Amino acid sequence: QLELIRSIGMRSVMLVPMMAAGRPIGVVTFVSAESGRTFTEADLALAEELGRRAGTAVANARLYAERTHIARTLQTGLLPDAVPDIPGLALATLYRPAGEENWVGGDFYDAFAVTGGWMVVVGDVAGRGPEAAALTALARHTLRTAATIAPDPLSALTHLNLELAARPETSLVTVGCALVTRGPDGDSMRARIACAGHPPALLVRGGEVQALGRFGPMLGAFRASTWDPVDVDLYDGDVLILYTDGVIDTRGRDGRFGEERLWETVASAVDAGDAVRRIDGALRAFESGEQADDTAILAIRCGTAPAVPGVVHHRLELPGGTTAPRRARRAVATWLAEELASDRLYDVRVLVSELVTNAVRHAGADEGHVIGLDVVISPVSVRVSVSDPGPGFIPVADPRPRPEGGGAGLLLVDRLSSRWAVEPGRPAVVWFELDRPAASAAA
Repeated sequence: QLELIRSIGMRSVMLVPMMAAGRPIGVVTFVSAESGRTFTEADLALAEELGRRAGTAVANARLYAERTHIARTLQTGLLPDAVPDIPGLALATLYRPAGEENWVGGDFYDAFAVTGGWMVVVGDVAGRGPEAAALTALARHTLRTAATIAPDPLSALTHLNLELAARPETSLVTVGCALVTRGPDGDSMRARIACAGHPPALLVRGGEVQALGRFGPMLGAFRASTWDPVDVDLYDGDVLILYTDGVIDTRGRDGRFGEERLWETVASAVDAGDAVRRIDGALRAFESGEQADDTAILAIRCGTAPAVPGVVHHRLELPGGTTAPRRARRAVATWLAEELASDRLYDVRVLVSELVTNAVRHAGADEGHVIGLDVVISPVSVRVSVSDPGPGFIPVADPRPRPEGGGAGLLLVDRLSSRWAVEPGRPAVVWFELDRPAASAAA
């Protein structure tokens, strides 16, 4: 060990504690070697101050990571593990929390069996944080219990409304729910839809969109509230979409997303998953700045779903500028949440952030330009492509950071991905792939 230390050529060394809340949580080591410089008392004082600041930063990072973990765990507990397999129906869902790391919100969805059919629910709880999370859990489980006992949307809404109205504090919840049963002819399905302070459901049939559901008072506002349900027959190929107001209230540079854009987005949807992907992509392309509200979507396709290939392609066109990396990270986090392990998903978010940042900084992708983000998911790999308006570049054989600065992003791409390449041109494309483990692909 002594020989190894001597081989480094250390001239002077300082080891100072990383302090947080008055106690050491680590050590920072400063070494002078090639320069031959000897540290002074002034250097030591500066190093100790850096140790204190570093300790505070590490402690804050630990607290933030712990809070984020708690928030994600709590939010995961508020949503069903997976939507059930329903004979004759295909379901797809999406949950987008407001804020990049704030996963505790008031939107929820659920789908469960009841006597004679299935109940599907989408709801929105007023507020955010732990209080909203507690109210979300109460609303979701009360609806499930009430509908299991009396399989009717009105009975479920009435029961939850009385529970909320009896609480000492104001507890407001909006809910859109549908009871789906087999039609008398055995070939069609039938849905009874009720909306309690909630946007109407959408029915997509043959390229046409129809709003379903009569608006009624939100739950928890009045004990004597009533709701007027709507009954509709569902036929093979129909797509029924329930969503929260976070979808239509998403803010962009031209105002809110609104009902008209939503209808245009889903009019060509061919199945439940296609409808969800279309809405997700449209919202990400439209929104400007931080996402202000959670969004929850539950879509149902009636009848036998069309054959789905083993490859899923997500595309998003991002407005350039400083918000582009954040929006790209959030997009891949949603698309790949069920496809990759958490550590690999973290790697993808880091790499996407680096490539999109490079597009903004070096390829002129400011707010007047568009950055393309494509994610292709196959059973064996995930491929991510970022395109920008620049001319591209020829990658060097050794992508280590250059002495004059820069190059760290490509080093990360080279180290963390299974393979990557650059396709110069206009637009220029940088892509990388991650191999998926066989067990994950089978799942």
